[in-house]
Amino acid sequence: METPHPWQADEAATRQRMSESLKQHLDLAADFELLAFHLLSGIKQVQADPGVLQVHTTLLARVLQDLRVVTLIAPLGYTMQAWTIAASAFEAAYAMGFIGADSARARRWLDHSDMKTPPWSTYDAVENSLRYLDLAEDSEERRALAQKEYELYKFLCMAKHVNPIPERTRYWFRRGNSTQLRLTPIHTPGRASEARLALSLALRSAINAVWVFHKTHVTEDQNLGERLLQLATRSAELLSEWNGETLAEDPGA
Repeated sequence: METPHPWQADEAATRQRMSESLKQHLDLAADFELLAFHLLSGIKQVQADPGVLQVHTTLLARVLQDLRVVTLIAPLGYTMQAWTIAASAFEAAYAMGFIGADSARARRWLDHSDMKTPPWSTYDAVENSLRYLDLAEDSEERRALAQKEYELYKFLCMAKHVNPIPERTRYWFRRGNSTQLRLTPIHTPGRASEARLALSLALRSAINAVWVFHKTHVTEDQNLGERLLQLATRSAELLSEWNGETLAEDPGA
Protein backbone atom coordinates (compact mmCIF):
# COMPACT_ATOMS: atom_id res chain seq x y z
CA MET A 1 0.00 0.00 0.00
CA GLU A 2 1.31 3.41 -0.96
CA THR A 3 2.44 5.57 1.97
CA PRO A 4 0.38 8.79 2.22
CA HIS A 5 2.18 12.03 1.51
CA PRO A 6 3.04 13.65 4.88
CA TRP A 7 0.99 16.75 4.12
CA GLN A 8 -2.07 14.71 3.15
CA ALA A 9 -1.78 12.40 6.15
CA ASP A 10 -1.56 15.29 8.60
CA GLU A 11 -4.35 17.19 6.86
CA ALA A 12 -6.63 14.16 7.15
CA ALA A 13 -5.79 13.69 10.83
CA THR A 14 -6.35 17.39 11.55
CA ARG A 15 -9.66 17.45 9.69
CA GLN A 16 -10.89 14.43 11.64
CA ARG A 17 -10.09 16.11 14.97
CA MET A 18 -11.47 19.48 13.83
CA SER A 19 -14.75 18.09 12.49
CA GLU A 20 -16.81 18.09 15.68
CA SER A 21 -15.98 21.64 16.78
CA LEU A 22 -16.61 23.03 13.28
CA LYS A 23 -19.75 21.06 12.42
CA GLN A 24 -22.25 23.86 13.09
CA HIS A 25 -20.19 26.35 11.10
CA LEU A 26 -19.79 24.03 8.12
CA ASP A 27 -23.47 23.05 8.16
CA LEU A 28 -24.46 26.71 8.16
CA ALA A 29 -22.07 27.45 5.32
CA ALA A 30 -23.65 24.63 3.28
CA ASP A 31 -27.16 25.98 3.98
CA PHE A 32 -26.09 29.46 2.99
CA GLU A 33 -24.42 28.36 -0.24
CA LEU A 34 -27.68 26.73 -1.33
CA LEU A 35 -29.60 29.91 -0.55
CA ALA A 36 -27.11 32.07 -2.46
CA PHE A 37 -27.39 29.87 -5.53
CA HIS A 38 -31.19 29.93 -5.23
CA LEU A 39 -31.13 33.72 -5.13
CA LEU A 40 -28.82 34.19 -8.08
CA SER A 41 -30.30 31.49 -10.29
CA GLY A 42 -33.81 32.81 -9.73
CA ILE A 43 -33.15 36.40 -10.78
CA LYS A 44 -35.21 37.37 -13.81
CA GLN A 45 -34.99 41.14 -13.54
CA VAL A 46 -32.79 43.45 -11.50
CA GLN A 47 -33.24 47.02 -10.38
CA ALA A 48 -30.20 49.26 -10.23
CA ASP A 49 -27.69 51.36 -12.08
CA PRO A 50 -25.64 49.12 -14.45
CA GLY A 51 -22.40 50.20 -12.77
CA VAL A 52 -23.72 49.26 -9.35
CA LEU A 53 -24.84 45.89 -10.69
CA GLN A 54 -21.43 45.26 -12.27
CA VAL A 55 -19.57 45.99 -9.04
CA HIS A 56 -21.97 44.07 -6.84
CA THR A 57 -21.96 40.93 -8.98
CA THR A 58 -18.16 41.02 -9.16
CA LEU A 59 -17.72 41.42 -5.42
CA LEU A 60 -20.44 38.91 -4.59
CA ALA A 61 -18.72 36.25 -6.70
CA ARG A 62 -15.46 36.99 -4.87
CA VAL A 63 -17.09 36.73 -1.44
CA LEU A 64 -18.81 33.44 -2.24
CA GLN A 65 -15.59 31.95 -3.57
CA ASP A 66 -13.70 33.20 -0.51
CA LEU A 67 -16.22 31.53 1.77
CA ARG A 68 -15.86 28.30 -0.19
CA VAL A 69 -12.07 28.38 0.20
CA VAL A 70 -12.34 29.01 3.95
CA THR A 71 -14.68 26.03 4.36
CA LEU A 72 -12.11 23.87 2.56
CA ILE A 73 -8.92 24.93 4.34
CA ALA A 74 -9.99 25.81 7.89
CA PRO A 75 -10.89 22.19 8.79
CA LEU A 76 -7.47 21.12 7.47
CA GLY A 77 -5.73 23.31 10.05
CA TYR A 78 -4.61 26.15 7.78
CA THR A 79 -6.03 28.75 10.12
CA MET A 80 -3.81 31.74 9.29
CA GLN A 81 -4.50 31.15 5.61
CA ALA A 82 -8.23 30.94 6.41
CA TRP A 83 -8.01 34.24 8.29
CA THR A 84 -6.29 35.81 5.27
CA ILE A 85 -9.05 34.71 2.89
CA ALA A 86 -11.74 35.71 5.41
CA ALA A 87 -10.20 39.19 5.50
CA SER A 88 -10.70 39.59 1.75
CA ALA A 89 -14.29 38.36 2.06
CA PHE A 90 -14.86 40.91 4.82
CA GLU A 91 -13.46 43.76 2.70
CA ALA A 92 -15.41 42.79 -0.41
CA ALA A 93 -18.73 42.37 1.42
CA TYR A 94 -18.47 45.70 3.19
CA ALA A 95 -17.42 47.38 -0.05
CA MET A 96 -20.76 46.22 -1.47
CA GLY A 97 -22.58 47.81 1.46
CA PHE A 98 -20.56 51.02 1.18
CA ILE A 99 -21.58 51.32 -2.47
CA GLY A 100 -25.20 50.40 -1.79
CA ALA A 101 -27.27 51.86 -4.62
CA ASP A 102 -24.87 54.80 -5.18
CA SER A 103 -23.75 54.93 -8.82
CA ALA A 104 -20.98 57.46 -8.04
CA ARG A 105 -19.42 55.12 -5.50
CA ALA A 106 -19.68 52.24 -7.95
CA ARG A 107 -17.89 54.34 -10.56
CA ARG A 108 -15.24 55.19 -7.97
CA TRP A 109 -14.58 51.45 -7.55
CA LEU A 110 -14.59 50.77 -11.30
CA ASP A 111 -12.21 53.66 -12.03
CA HIS A 112 -9.81 52.97 -9.16
CA SER A 113 -6.19 52.77 -10.34
CA ASP A 114 -4.03 53.04 -7.20
CA MET A 115 -2.33 49.69 -6.53
CA LYS A 116 -1.20 50.73 -3.03
CA THR A 117 -4.45 51.77 -1.39
CA PRO A 118 -8.13 50.79 -1.68
CA PRO A 119 -10.75 53.29 -2.85
CA TRP A 120 -11.98 53.81 0.77
CA SER A 121 -11.14 52.67 4.27
CA THR A 122 -12.50 49.40 5.58
CA TYR A 123 -13.86 51.12 8.69
CA ASP A 124 -15.86 53.59 6.55
CA ALA A 125 -17.14 50.66 4.51
CA VAL A 126 -18.28 48.86 7.66
CA GLU A 127 -20.11 51.85 9.14
CA ASN A 128 -21.79 52.76 5.84
CA SER A 129 -22.84 49.13 5.30
CA LEU A 130 -24.50 49.05 8.71
CA ARG A 131 -26.38 52.19 7.74
CA TYR A 132 -27.39 50.81 4.35
CA LEU A 133 -28.70 47.58 5.87
CA ASP A 134 -30.46 49.40 8.73
CA LEU A 135 -28.59 47.36 11.33
CA ALA A 136 -28.52 50.07 14.00
CA GLU A 137 -31.12 52.33 15.57
CA ASP A 138 -29.00 55.50 15.59
CA SER A 139 -25.53 56.81 14.78
CA GLU A 140 -24.13 56.06 18.25
CA GLU A 141 -25.21 52.42 18.12
CA ARG A 142 -23.94 52.17 14.54
CA ARG A 143 -20.50 53.44 15.53
CA ALA A 144 -20.36 50.97 18.43
CA LEU A 145 -21.30 48.07 16.14
CA ALA A 146 -18.82 49.20 13.50
CA GLN A 147 -16.03 49.38 16.06
CA LYS A 148 -16.84 45.89 17.37
CA GLU A 149 -16.83 44.51 13.83
CA TYR A 150 -13.58 46.27 13.01
CA GLU A 151 -11.89 44.82 16.11
CA LEU A 152 -12.65 41.32 14.82
CA TYR A 153 -11.33 42.30 11.40
CA LYS A 154 -8.01 43.22 13.03
CA PHE A 155 -7.47 39.55 13.89
CA LEU A 156 -7.83 38.63 10.24
CA CYS A 157 -5.45 41.39 9.18
CA MET A 158 -2.72 40.04 11.43
CA ALA A 159 -2.71 36.88 9.34
CA LYS A 160 -2.96 38.78 6.06
CA HIS A 161 0.09 40.91 6.94
CA VAL A 162 2.03 38.07 8.64
CA ASN A 163 2.10 39.96 11.92
CA PRO A 164 4.67 38.40 14.31
CA ILE A 165 2.13 38.07 17.15
CA PRO A 166 0.36 34.95 15.83
CA GLU A 167 3.38 33.64 13.91
CA ARG A 168 6.49 33.65 16.10
CA THR A 169 5.86 30.43 18.03
CA ARG A 170 3.24 28.86 15.78
CA TYR A 171 5.35 26.15 14.13
CA TRP A 172 7.57 25.14 17.05
CA PHE A 173 6.55 22.42 19.49
CA ARG A 174 8.10 20.92 22.57
CA ARG A 175 8.97 17.21 22.45
CA GLY A 176 10.39 16.21 25.80
CA ASN A 177 13.59 18.21 26.18
CA SER A 178 13.74 19.29 22.55
CA THR A 179 11.91 21.77 20.34
CA GLN A 180 10.82 20.68 16.89
CA LEU A 181 9.68 22.53 13.80
CA ARG A 182 6.29 21.37 12.50
CA LEU A 183 5.55 22.27 8.87
CA THR A 184 2.26 20.42 8.41
CA PRO A 185 -1.06 21.46 9.99
CA ILE A 186 -2.05 20.28 13.43
CA HIS A 187 -5.12 20.25 15.68
CA THR A 188 -5.01 22.00 19.03
CA PRO A 189 -7.77 23.82 20.96
CA GLY A 190 -6.26 27.13 19.87
CA ARG A 191 -6.21 26.16 16.20
CA ALA A 192 -9.81 24.98 16.39
CA SER A 193 -10.77 28.34 17.89
CA GLU A 194 -8.98 30.14 15.06
CA ALA A 195 -10.81 28.01 12.51
CA ARG A 196 -14.17 28.90 14.10
CA LEU A 197 -13.37 32.61 13.88
CA ALA A 198 -12.39 32.32 10.21
CA LEU A 199 -15.58 30.46 9.35
CA SER A 200 -17.78 32.78 11.43
CA LEU A 201 -16.47 35.97 9.84
CA ALA A 202 -16.39 34.54 6.31
CA LEU A 203 -20.00 33.46 6.80
CA ARG A 204 -21.06 36.83 8.19
CA SER A 205 -19.38 38.56 5.24
CA ALA A 206 -21.08 36.31 2.69
CA ILE A 207 -24.49 36.73 4.31
CA ASN A 208 -24.06 40.51 4.39
CA ALA A 209 -23.00 40.50 0.73
CA VAL A 210 -26.10 38.59 -0.35
CA TRP A 211 -28.23 40.84 1.86
CA VAL A 212 -26.85 43.95 0.13
CA PHE A 213 -27.39 42.39 -3.30
CA HIS A 214 -30.91 41.37 -2.41
CA LYS A 215 -31.84 44.81 -1.09
CA THR A 216 -30.31 46.66 -4.03
CA HIS A 217 -31.29 44.56 -7.00
CA VAL A 218 -34.03 42.04 -6.31
CA THR A 219 -37.77 42.59 -6.25
CA GLU A 220 -39.09 42.11 -2.73
CA ASP A 221 -39.19 38.44 -1.76
CA GLN A 222 -40.45 38.09 1.81
CA ASN A 223 -39.61 34.42 2.10
CA LEU A 224 -36.04 34.92 0.90
CA GLY A 225 -35.58 37.89 3.21
CA GLU A 226 -36.74 35.84 6.18
CA ARG A 227 -34.34 33.02 5.29
CA LEU A 228 -31.47 35.49 5.07
CA LEU A 229 -32.40 36.87 8.49
CA GLN A 230 -32.48 33.35 9.96
CA LEU A 231 -29.02 32.60 8.58
CA ALA A 232 -27.70 35.92 9.85
CA THR A 233 -29.07 35.15 13.31
CA ARG A 234 -27.48 31.71 13.36
CA SER A 235 -24.18 33.18 12.20
CA ALA A 236 -24.27 35.83 14.94
CA GLU A 237 -24.97 33.17 17.56
CA LEU A 238 -21.96 31.13 16.47
CA LEU A 239 -19.72 34.18 16.51
CA SER A 240 -20.96 35.17 19.98
CA GLU A 241 -19.79 31.77 21.24
CA TRP A 242 -16.22 32.39 20.08
CA ASN A 243 -14.22 32.73 23.28
CA GLY A 244 -11.10 34.37 21.90
CA GLU A 245 -8.95 31.33 22.71
CA THR A 246 -6.38 32.00 20.07
CA LEU A 247 -2.88 33.35 19.54
CA ALA A 248 -1.80 31.66 22.75
CA GLU A 249 1.16 29.36 22.52
CA ASP A 250 -0.05 25.89 21.62
CA PRO A 251 1.10 22.96 23.74
CA GLY A 252 1.90 20.76 20.76
CA ALA A 253 0.30 17.67 19.30
